[in-house]
Amino acid sequence: MGHGGVSMKPRLANLAAFLLFVSAGAFIVYYVYGNSLYWASYISGQALSVMLLCQGAAFLLRRFLVERRTATGFLLASVSLLAINASDISYAYESYEAKRLLALAEDAAQIHLTARQNPSNRVIQFTDAVLRKGEDTQARLAKIVEGIEPSALAQEPQPASATRTNLENYRSLLSEAETRARAAFAEYSAVLSEEREAVLSAHKTITQNEDLLRAALRGIDKRHASSREFLSRFFEARAGVYATYGRVYEFLVAQHGRFQVKDGKFIFIDQPTADRWNALVADYTRATQRLEAVSKQIEEADRVQADNWRRTLTN
Repeated sequence: MGHGGVSMKPRLANLAAFLLFVSAGAFIVYYVYGNSLYWASYISGQALSVMLLCQGAAFLLRRFLVERRTATGFLLASVSLLAINASDISYAYESYEAKRLLALAEDAAQIHLTARQNPSNRVIQFTDAVLRKGEDTQARLAKIVEGIEPSALAQEPQPASATRTNLENYRSLLSEAETRARAAFAEYSAVLSEEREAVLSAHKTITQNEDLLRAALRGIDKRHASSREFLSRFFEARAGVYATYGRVYEFLVAQHGRFQVKDGKFIFIDQPTADRWNALVADYTRATQRLEAVSKQIEEADRVQADNWRRTLTN
């Protein structure tokens, strides 16, 4: 009985240490990698290598460890396996916490508040940085759009009483607005490129996790592709409105002194001239309708992107 009792102690210690080692590996596979088959295979190989090295080290120290040699090898392997994957374990914890906390945020302001309240959570900090870069892009887009029209364009002359010079000046303003609208897309496209670079820079500063960066860039690149498609059409449609309205004013300049306006209707000297006027107005009407249609599509795309962003935070 005495010998049997003594011999059981190292066996139990070995079993406990082995179970701890297996648990460490299972914890990493489940908690960090979500039971991915690929990562389960990878961690299994890593664990086997670590275990062999640690058991080898324990064997070299067998004079000092005696019966605790095998158990010590498994304990060292457990600690080493966790240490090797410490960065990923930390990231997994921060990710779970980020999803839990960000799911409670109802708007961008609350996300910014969550970031201020959790300065050590790198996932939340990076998410907040990405959001801020996107907000900056939207603000710069608004400035680009606001800068298209010269301020004097809001003061449209009354064709019936305006001088020829007034009409020509307004036509020049429309031409300037058209030129700016056609150049706006290139300016906006450059802003999108700057946003992407800013996100890359934020990633280097906040976290080195490549999975987090790849996920962020996938969302950004998808949003940018959609933005470029819609905004190119928007600026082109906007330029089309200025161009067609400019032709209306060209016609008014050419017909200056030869038309009247009664009850808001233009009356010209002959029917061919009136037909030409009606055609120009119809072109302008179609241009404004195209712009309205594109603007509605952009609003819907923005809504979908906001919903996708919300789902990203909660998944």
